Amino acid sequence: MANDKQSSGREKMNFWQPTADLLAGLVLLLLLIILLLVLYLIQVPDSAIINQWLAGGSTGEEELLGERSVQDNEYTADQEEDGHHEDYAYASGGGGGAGAGIRDNGVYRDGGYAYEENPKSAVQVHLIDGETNIALSVPEVSFRLQNESGKTVALYSYYPEKTRYVRFSTTEDGTFYLPEKIRGGEYTLKQLSEIPGYDLSGETKFELAEEHDWNEAYQVDVLVYPRRSKIRLLMTDSRTGAPVSGGQAAVYAAEDILKADGTIRIGNGELAGVITCGPDGIGESEELYLGAYRLAMQNGGDGCYADADPMEWTLGSGTDEENGTAEIACRKTEFDLKLLDELTGNPLQEGTFLLTGEDGARNETLAVSRRGELSVTELKRGTTYQVTQLTAPKSYRFSSEPISFTVSDSGKIEDSAVYTATVTNRVLRVSLQAVNRFTGSAARGVELTLSDSAGNVITSWVSDESARTFTDLTEGNYSLSEADTLQTKIEFSVRDTAQVQSFAVRLLTMESLIAAAVVLCTGAAMLAVLAALVRFLRQRKKGGQ
Repeated sequence: MANDKQSSGREKMNFWQPTADLLAGLVLLLLLIILLLVLYLIQVPDSAIINQWLAGGSTGEEELLGERSVQDNEYTADQEEDGHHEDYAYASGGGGGAGAGIRDNGVYRDGGYAYEENPKSAVQVHLIDGETNIALSVPEVSFRLQNESGKTVALYSYYPEKTRYVRFSTTEDGTFYLPEKIRGGEYTLKQLSEIPGYDLSGETKFELAEEHDWNEAYQVDVLVYPRRSKIRLLMTDSRTGAPVSGGQAAVYAAEDILKADGTIRIGNGELAGVITCGPDGIGESEELYLGAYRLAMQNGGDGCYADADPMEWTLGSGTDEENGTAEIACRKTEFDLKLLDELTGNPLQEGTFLLTGEDGARNETLAVSRRGELSVTELKRGTTYQVTQLTAPKSYRFSSEPISFTVSDSGKIEDSAVYTATVTNRVLRVSLQAVNRFTGSAARGVELTLSDSAGNVITSWVSDESARTFTDLTEGNYSLSEADTLQTKIEFSVRDTAQVQSFAVRLLTMESLIAAAVVLCTGAAMLAVLAALVRFLRQRKKGGQ
């Protein structure tokens, strides 16, 4: 009996009950969350779905308004519902109220839009190269949207929170969606930031007349065109600074000129244009894409100038005036000649030359200056010239062999704008004098006679300390003798050489006799002294013994 009572007093435990209660609570909580989410989605406008495509929009009204800044919290609910606030128009607002304006096709022209009769459309904006019609993948290019009244349109996104936009920017692929659908009407997109190497698009107008959903958004193509500029070139004479008329320079790309998508517009080294200079020496290229170029002179103009060395020039994003003027200092093609003495190298002040060009290009006689120089300019490209000496200074000998030179198609002579030729003339220099036979010193006061090989006297003169130099003798045999006795003479030959040819006749003069006597007396005295010294030494030796 005791055991039965104890058994009936125990309650049977259910271990699954707490688990079931917990699961039921979780299910109810999940249902509550789903219900709240459904209620939220019902209240959120259908434009919120665009947030997954929204391109980095900007709420930076301060940038657009300048000094005037208007914050969201300054707008009342009534103002927003009216659809406009001062300079802003709002895409989602209603009409402007009774009597706000005249309605025309659902638009109040003076009081805002009556959107009730206009469908909403999603809008996607694309950047397009206006020349190639290729889409540009350039991020962070910003725009603002204006209605047909010129007011800036403010748009909203609602997820995860309500955000107001008045500035819209492209993503990495160069596109963006407006953050919410906008009603039908005429709109304008204004580009605010630049694309490197492109001009601003200005105003892109579009009109919405039909409804477009997000999966078939209305596409607005913003056409942007590559920025171009001109290279301004000035050609001047390097010596005088005067303008060079008619000069030409070829313009080559100094690097790959690229499009915004990285493809090549003009390859490195490719010809981009030719600049021709006018009478003032100034010329301009056609409009070129921005980048680095190489200017290579290819025509020397009216003055027959040689090609200058190529120069680099970068065409920047500034105006033509800001990019400045490239200047090429040109040097006229010039042939210079120097007439020199073959021995001394000194310039010769007299001498004439004949300049002739093929096909009768030139036929001119030229004379050297006091410095023994002459210069020839105004030479034609692709022409061969010859310079032949006609005359030389007195007693000088010259070669009649012409000097030939050719002006190349680049206006250069042997790869140089200025070519210098040197011409030497020769004179026969003969130095004659009389010298003492014994001493070799100059014999002064002796009358000398110079005769040719036939015995004809050429000239006579009285010798002095220096030799006499003749420059008018020709090759041949000559004799030099003392005038009093023609038996004392020397015979010599003059050769064709630039070196000085020296000859001397040795004479027995009083000076040489005195010198000989002095030498003999001196020698005898020295012998006497030597003999006395020997005798003295012998006597001393005997006394010592």
